[in-house]
Amino acid sequence: MDDGSIAKRHAGGDEYSCRPGRWADEIEQRIIRAYFQLVRATGHSDRPQTVMVARLGPLEVRLARASGEDVRSDAPPFRLEVFSPASSTAMESLGCFNFDDGELAAAARFVLRTGHDTTAHPQLGASPCVC
Repeated sequence: MDDGSIAKRHAGGDEYSCRPGRWADEIEQRIIRAYFQLVRATGHSDRPQTVMVARLGPLEVRLARASGEDVRSDAPPFRLEVFSPASSTAMESLGCFNFDDGELAAAARFVLRTGHDTTAHPQLGASPCVC
């Protein structure tokens, strides 16, 4: 079962190499799946408005959808956020509208940069290879 972790995996089989292009594709697929989960939940208040995309060491990358009353016509209805469960706060976020090709690529770069920044900061703990 996929728990959302982006972990360093050994070459071979269904595992991923540690090349940016492969990780970008994986992240894009995860974002698309999270986006469709949120879209399907539209109008169902009992369904989650946040879906975890990946874990990066002690941090989580989540895709959140603004609720109806929180959405302005000029504001992105979706937010990709780096969340710290330890402090229960969003550390960074990126607003998204509809995940067209350019926006999806920018979202994947945001996640990859976050993963790289996480590995560069030892105080965040051991973190997986995402770049």
